[in-house]
Order: sequence, then structure tokens, then C-alpha cells
Amino acid sequence: MGRERRGRRSDSNRTAIANLLFSPTSGLGLNVVRYQIGGGQNPSWQSIGCGAQRAGSPLPTYEPSQGAWDWTVDANQRWFAQTAQANGANLFLAFASSPPWWMTISACSNGGAGGGNNLQGWWGYNGDGTGAYNGTTSYSHSTNDSITFTFTGTQIQFYGATSSDGGIGGFSIDGGAETNVDFYSPTRLGNVLLYTSPVLASGTHTLTLRVTGTSRRHRPTSTSHRTAWSRFPAAPRSTTRFEEPASTSSTTTSATTRPTPTISARSPSTSATSGESRSTTSIL
Repeated sequence: MGRERRGRRSDSNRTAIANLLFSPTSGLGLNVVRYQIGGGQNPSWQSIGCGAQRAGSPLPTYEPSQGAWDWTVDANQRWFAQTAQANGANLFLAFASSPPWWMTISACSNGGAGGGNNLQGWWGYNGDGTGAYNGTTSYSHSTNDSITFTFTGTQIQFYGATSSDGGIGGFSIDGGAETNVDFYSPTRLGNVLLYTSPVLASGTHTLTLRVTGTSRRHRPTSTSHRTAWSRFPAAPRSTTRFEEPASTSSTTTSATTRPTPTISARSPSTSATSGESRSTTSIL
């Protein structure tokens, strides 16, 4: 913190500060540099109520809009890091306290409503093991969050979790029409077969689950519209399945043919390796 502000000083002053910190002969000889990757600021931040940020913030983002990169920004902080390296620093830690503002739900890089999650396409992770396959589920409550699995075969099944806050999930094959599936049950159940695709021509296909943001009106105990998932067996290889291990977010498979997951937010640039969608819809 503060390097971006030090970088705005005159060349002689900022060089002196860098030497005092990193020079092994005339300074402390520090060898670690922490570089903050900025999230930028929405040009309309005042009108949408993002709120003022502290002095020196926000740092500019290298991706000011989806797919557009600008490697000339943040010159002051880059100068400081490069000067530290010239003085012998050899360990560099890059971190981000916010995604680019356009990836956030609030469209602000300084936080979301009530201090909650502010990343579009965020899929929660639940290890409660309530009958879930491998003891875990992933989920989302955010309307239009989606997860897409690529698989090779003739048919695929979807196993997920149902619960009292479960909602409607929309399933589609190869970008076709959606089939709505209810993720509601009075009590939480795991590893439930919720969807089986039609028999398809042998080849590579995609299965997409979308959080519709709706729920059945006749369910007085439904408090949300969540969707949650855990595995996707694909035919003809009955041993082929996607699973989410209890201790990691990586994926494993028991066969050479494996579905490949891609999780998308309302912003199609956001992706991840696992997820659940809440109208609530759960996957095991």
C-alpha cells in the first residue's frame, strides 16, 4: 500500500525512497515487492452511488472493458516495482482486492451491498455433505448465472441438490430450448437425479444449466431460487462422470472421456471451475 502514491513524487524523491527501502548498500535491502492489481473505476461511479475511495485509489485496471487491455496504465506503481527490482528485489507478490469494476454486481470496485459478495458469476461451495456426491455441492442464487459442460457421448445426466430454498434451473443442450427443472424439496437432499438429456447423435455436445431466478409459487416454504450441482455422468461411458472433490475446486474423472465445466456469470467473461445456482438450484 502507498507505492502508487510514492510513485507520484518527483523523480529524485521517489528514487531516494526506493533506494532507502531496497538498496543492499545504502538502504534496508528489502527484496520483496507487493504489487496491487487495480480494479479501476466506473466512469459513472458518482451517479450510481459507488462512494468516494481513499486517497491513491482506485488503481487503474489493465482491462478497462471486457477483452480490451491497456498495458500503459498504472505507470507510477510499475516504475516503483521496476526500480525495486533494479536494486535487487527478487520476490514479487501481485494481488487484487477487487475485480475490474465491470465484473462486479454493483458496478463499483469498492464493495457490494452490505459488504457481501460483489463478483458476477460467483458460485458458492458447500461441504455439508447432506447426501451429496463426494460430500460437496456448488450453488448460485444469481439470476442468469450459468454453468456449461462439454462432453463427448450420446446422453448426459445431471445430479444435484434440492432444498427448501431451491428454485427453477433451465437446462439446454447445444444451445437449444431450455427445459425447466424444479430444485425444491421440503428438506435438503443430495445426489438427486434432476435431468436426463435426450439421446443425442454420437459426438461432442454441451449441457448448460442457467439460474432462472424463479421458483414455484405454490411453495410457501421456498425462501430463495437457488440451484446446486455436483456431477454429470455421460453416456456411452457409464464410468465417466464429473465430480467436485471435497477438499479442492479442481475436477477429476474416472474415465478418459470427461465433461469439461465452464461457469459463466451474467457477464460472459467470468468463468470458473465449479458452481451452484440459487433460485435455488443445487448440483452435487
